[in-house]
Amino acid sequence: MNRDAEVIWAKLPYTRRFYQTSPAPLSQPETQALDALAEAAGVNVSVSLHAFGGYIYLPWAGQRAQHPDHDRLMALGEVMAQGQARPYRVMQLCRWIFFFRALGTELDHMSGRLGASSFLIELGHSGVRPLAPDTWRDPFRWYNPEDPTPHVEDGLGAVLALARHLAYEPT
Repeated sequence: MNRDAEVIWAKLPYTRRFYQTSPAPLSQPETQALDALAEAAGVNVSVSLHAFGGYIYLPWAGQRAQHPDHDRLMALGEVMAQGQARPYRVMQLCRWIFFFRALGTELDHMSGRLGASSFLIELGHSGVRPLAPDTWRDPFRWYNPEDPTPHVEDGLGAVLALARHLAYEPT
């Protein structure tokens, strides 16, 4: 559901067992329901909370071109970052690393199809502990800390900071 489309690293031999892809965009009932709900509600802001990274991403994820509203999205991302207890970096998702592209993301979909100011927050950090080899072999632990509470609080802090800011932002 994260990327209801194919991802390039799903084709790499070692990672194939960790990434599953959908047969086509919006092919999953959950993503179809979210899309219909967002369209019916007239969503103008979308914040997706994910696990692992310490980043606040903005569109585009699938192309390096800057979003037409890039400067405003960056400013709103900084508002969210200030609402978190730990520092998070704000950036365009496809610029995370020079060759990275994430196709089929809800981030791009909500922005491109619905025109929403769209953000993806990668909460927290890995649950892998260098001195605990059992955590190295656990894919769940790669993306999830042992105690998610502070990371959930960061996500809530970001969303509340954005909501407060938008409540007072001139239209």
